Amino acid sequence: MRLLLYVFSFFLALTSPTFAQMSSHNDYPLRKLEMNDQSLKGGAGMPDDTLRSPQFIDFKKEIQSYKYKSTRLYCVKNTNDSGFFLSFRFPVGELHNLRLPLLSACFFALESEDMPREKWQSTLSELSCAVDYSCIDDYSVLTLSGANSKDMESVLRCFAQLLANVHANDSLVRNVMANYEKQRMDAKSVPNAIFGALSRYAMYGESLTRYTLSNEQLKNQNADSLCDLLRYLLSYRPEILYYGPMAKGNLTKMLNKYYKMPRKMNKSSEENTFDLIPVTENRVFFLPYNLKKARVMIYHRSEMNNVELYPIANVYNCYFGSGDSSVTHKELKDKHFFAQSAFVLPTDKDAYMYNYDFFATSADNLLNALAAMEELNKELPLSQTDFDRAKEVVKNKLANSRIPQNVFLDVYFLNLKRGFESDYRKLMYEAIDALTLDDMVAFYTKFIQDKPQFRVIMADETEIDGDELQKLYGPITKLTIDQIFGY
Repeated sequence: MRLLLYVFSFFLALTSPTFAQMSSHNDYPLRKLEMNDQSLKGGAGMPDDTLRSPQFIDFKKEIQSYKYKSTRLYCVKNTNDSGFFLSFRFPVGELHNLRLPLLSACFFALESEDMPREKWQSTLSELSCAVDYSCIDDYSVLTLSGANSKDMESVLRCFAQLLANVHANDSLVRNVMANYEKQRMDAKSVPNAIFGALSRYAMYGESLTRYTLSNEQLKNQNADSLCDLLRYLLSYRPEILYYGPMAKGNLTKMLNKYYKMPRKMNKSSEENTFDLIPVTENRVFFLPYNLKKARVMIYHRSEMNNVELYPIANVYNCYFGSGDSSVTHKELKDKHFFAQSAFVLPTDKDAYMYNYDFFATSADNLLNALAAMEELNKELPLSQTDFDRAKEVVKNKLANSRIPQNVFLDVYFLNLKRGFESDYRKLMYEAIDALTLDDMVAFYTKFIQDKPQFRVIMADETEIDGDELQKLYGPITKLTIDQIFGY
């Protein structure tokens, strides 16, 4: 349902259906990973100077999976150093419970009688360890990590003591909630956040916008409610992920000693779903806002995700919408604006693909810019040379990409979610040479050409010819900031 880590900061918000500023909505909630699909789009549009031999992940070799009690334990051997992480991946996220992301901001306020907050924080500091929590749409992850595997037992023991009789500092929790409420209100005056909310409204509809905590609900959060929320999370059966040098036998012995699963586990609750809105006719979503340059996103929802399209879609994105040699750059440079375009393949095999164009231009050039983009979405300029270059760029990016050991497990689960049982980068790499210009034309014809579109516009209303805009691009839905934020 999501594709994250895109170039424009506003797009980080709209590509993930739920938008909790306090949680990290990405596909790698445990550790940061630099390589993503966007990196395959070619940067400046030229092949890399240095080509390395490709290194793809053999999941069967690198990841050991075991049955542990009533769940699964996944292990990756750290052969680089003594660092470790131990993660508990719970099958509930923000789409199950709106309040779960709040834990990420309040985790530092937790304590118990045996483990006061100051002692807990000093213990983590002395051990050079960390305890982190992240929540995305469909799952949450609790992670203990450190630089020395010898410290894992100590931090796990202390954390177990904390959870045994957990409570929280009420004053700190209420301060966090007040700051969060202020941040949400401040977002209504930040152009990037506003355009992200506007785009998300157009793509997912009002039901998603209303799926948010009200200010009153935030005010009602306190230490007791947050601790109850943590107990709710811990009542679900997690998958356990380990990265480090410890042998499996020693690891399970340590887990048996300190990690106590509830005797009765909750079954995963039903997930709220928000699909991309089908685009059956041209429409305009307009938000009046005083900007020097109008911001525009053009959007079309396509078919359900198809993993067979990954190779040609990435080559098309490089050819059409990214870099100095791309079609958009060449065709639009004399139109006084530039566009970022992509055909998006979601990170969920059961989600919809979609196409978008984004650009900013002066209000008096808006109609000209829209016409130029419409022309590109009606007829694709063709160049065998540029197509071959795009193939080379994508293939070189895949060959040069390196994924560190400590994110192998993240990549494994991401691949499964996408519908791949092996490293999808390898499948793409092996398929690129056989792609032809005719393949790209067929892809463009089926998924891009002459499709109805939503045009999402944020601009100064006094400088826009609304009548002409409606005449050319369909009925206009005029929105307010309160409407698109939902609070």
